[in-house]
Amino acid sequence: MSLFNRDLLGVNGQAQDYATPESTSRTTRHTLDVISPVDIHDGSYVSILDMVTPSVQLNIHWNMIGNTTPYPITVLEAFAASGIPPEAVQIIKNSTGQFWHGGTNVDMLGSLQPGQGYLIYLYESGHTWKLDPTVLGTLTETYLDDVEDMSYDLNIHWNMIVSTSPTPITVLEALAASGIPREAVQLIKNSTGQFWHGGTNTDMLGLLQPGQGYLIYLYESGHAWSKGPNPSIDSLLDV
Repeated sequence: MSLFNRDLLGVNGQAQDYATPESTSRTTRHTLDVISPVDIHDGSYVSILDMVTPSVQLNIHWNMIGNTTPYPITVLEAFAASGIPPEAVQIIKNSTGQFWHGGTNVDMLGSLQPGQGYLIYLYESGHTWKLDPTVLGTLTETYLDDVEDMSYDLNIHWNMIVSTSPTPITVLEALAASGIPREAVQLIKNSTGQFWHGGTNTDMLGLLQPGQGYLIYLYESGHAWSKGPNPSIDSLLDV
């Protein structure tokens, strides 16, 4: 059952309120408008949708990003949502070597998977990676529930993941949210070489940034990367 029992976009793309039936699992005293800014009690206003839609400023050359939406999307859909011209990108590849290459129109990826990270090489700076579901056309009444339920199955040894938490979190917080014991992880590192190393308690990362991709090395299989901790939307709205 959806936490947000309503048509989020309403008619002609406009948010509308509907009567919300009683829920046995959750208090639903408010119908939630996910598009309009709300007071998050620190003097700033942001929409609920923006809370769960990370934005990453990209550098020229190599970056690590990922699919922060709960649905598979194509590379070209991701470019369109982010406003990145395909000719600005040389390559996008995953941890197993599959890639999309703009110059040759080779697409071994097919689609970008939810929660998975990717390396992306840009010819220029000044671009932002932001997978807005209102642009992708994937904003449905179950979208926020699907975001909360996101997980990505990890292989033994190297994987690429993306931080889908809406706020910066520590490595230990992210591992706890995914139920991954720290001793199962050797290394997590970003595209600039900064890393967290469990065996030596070295932490050059400090915080995992929303929407940022990371390489992670596991000693064992059987784990999944899940969405990080998120402040309750109910508490933000005083529900």
